[in-house]
Amino acid sequence: MARRNRGDGGLYWDETKQRWIGVATVGYDGRGKPRRRKVHARTKTEGNERLRELLREVDRGVDLNHGAITVGEVVEAWLRHGLNGRSEATLAQNRHLAEVHIIALIGKKRLRDLRAHDVDRMLAARRDQLSTSTLQRGKSMTLSQARTLLEACEYNPLGAYVSLALLLGVRNEELRALTWDHVDLVGKPAAEPPTPPSVRVWRSVRAGGDTKTRLSRRTIGLPSQCVHALEQHRSATQAAGRFRTLCVEAGLDAGEWTPRELRHSFVSLMSDAGVPLEDIARLVGHGSTKVTETVYRKQLRPVLTSGTQVMETLFDLPPDRTSEVADRS
Repeated sequence: MARRNRGDGGLYWDETKQRWIGVATVGYDGRGKPRRRKVHARTKTEGNERLRELLREVDRGVDLNHGAITVGEVVEAWLRHGLNGRSEATLAQNRHLAEVHIIALIGKKRLRDLRAHDVDRMLAARRDQLSTSTLQRGKSMTLSQARTLLEACEYNPLGAYVSLALLLGVRNEELRALTWDHVDLVGKPAAEPPTPPSVRVWRSVRAGGDTKTRLSRRTIGLPSQCVHALEQHRSATQAAGRFRTLCVEAGLDAGEWTPRELRHSFVSLMSDAGVPLEDIARLVGHGSTKVTETVYRKQLRPVLTSGTQVMETLFDLPPDRTSEVADRS
């Protein structure tokens, strides 16, 4: 049999153990003495394959000097040193997930022996305990679904938020940190080359205010849909500010009211004045009375008397004696 090249390890039959033994140098100690690792197999073919796998790990730079290191030890090291700068809530959440699910199920497994099917089994065992968003990386809308969502954003207070997230891919924590001085809705169309409207994504609501990575700091051109959504949002924000000032002048609690409630108030006051629901729905442009009644109407007349009056007339009943009873009491 041809001799292996230096560094390719060796394979031999151990009569005592009745196994093929593969051996390879995986590193050196502090005195320069080689550290060797062994693999065992029932057949020569299996032994050669295990030895080749061992050598591939050496070539990839895997530290095999500590062959017994476990998944739990690696996870603990990550929890101690891999979450620097994160908030206390983030640290607590990651530790809980790691200890209850990862360490509890596969923490004792040696890292070098960990395989994809081990992770799959762990996830399958926790499907009834963890939410889909925790187990999966995420899911994507279809183009049709995304278009429908953008159409629904036209007059919704979340329209600007949804448009920026969907059309620019901005992270939620970056969107929540945006202020109007980060936004340019005009650009410089006369410049050479023209500068489009843009948004500066330079901050986030993470601990310290920094973005997730240094490369996450970026300035992004705004599509016309985003410009339109932001213009509407700014107009609504300015109107809300002036409306709060007006409420203070009127002696109302400014924190309790927004311009949106004026439309609700119209429906409620008309209903309280006895205007038929069908007429109110037509006035506010509703296709049916269902939305008018369940969403907008905040008041109902406390006592319905029209039916009683009609029955009194039809059957010649005596008039209502409520006032007489009140006088006697």
